[in-house]
Amino acid sequence: MSQSFSVSVIIPVYNAANYVVSAVNSVIQLVEVKEIILVEDGSPDHALSICKELEAKFEKVRVYQHPDGLNEGAGASRNLGVKKATCEFIAFLDADDLYLPNHFDKAAQVFLSQPDTDGVYGAAGFIENDKVIPNKLYTIRKPVQPDDLFAALVRGTYGHFTTIGITLRRSVFEKVGYFNTALRLGQDADLWLRLAYHCKLRAGELAAPIALIRRHPENRVRSIDDKVRIVGLQTSISYFKRQDVAFNDYLVLVAKLFKIYFKHKMFASMLRDLPLLLKI
Repeated sequence: MSQSFSVSVIIPVYNAANYVVSAVNSVIQLVEVKEIILVEDGSPDHALSICKELEAKFEKVRVYQHPDGLNEGAGASRNLGVKKATCEFIAFLDADDLYLPNHFDKAAQVFLSQPDTDGVYGAAGFIENDKVIPNKLYTIRKPVQPDDLFAALVRGTYGHFTTIGITLRRSVFEKVGYFNTALRLGQDADLWLRLAYHCKLRAGELAAPIALIRRHPENRVRSIDDKVRIVGLQTSISYFKRQDVAFNDYLVLVAKLFKIYFKHKMFASMLRDLPLLLKI
């Protein structure tokens, strides 16, 4: 692999003492990976001691914490990891998930053959009880041209990619900012919309998994209630209201918000936000 493609892999660690060793082991042998940044997020279990053991064992591994060892959340942990990274390319892995050996094969090809590429997304599969679930992928179903990706993500036309399936140039964070830590959930989806609008994201491996999302009792139900969806949509709408977004795509975002308002009979909120329809 060319020396021009080197990756910092950022792993936020919270309550993942049972999984983080497997996560690191799935990354450590990948030749493209030059450093693995573990950001321990104030776990109540013994994850910190395991992270320090991994740091002592592997030259590639570096461990960080937030000031005073506080719990700041996955978004803040990823942001800290990005700021500490030294490689040109950034990738993310959750501490209970896994990379596959082909993780960077297509991404490296795309970055090196199309130098204006800011990010490459790929498919993730699922694993449960140490068995890969066949024929199930979290992916965008077909390659989308970079200029069309924002609209496709807003509308959900071809599906979505996941955080552990994307590799980015570190410079994109200077263009669009970092994960929005004001959002309790949905920080990744918010960032992907900004990236898709401002940057060139291209498809990598979509037909086969490059990473595995681990299903286990602690994460089996990752529900996002409508109150959280409202905050996320309001955040995206507020941002794209100031951008030169195609009105039909902007309207899809507003319509998603109004649908939740209508579902819960939040008519006062609907009336309050009617000016959003005209980007007033």
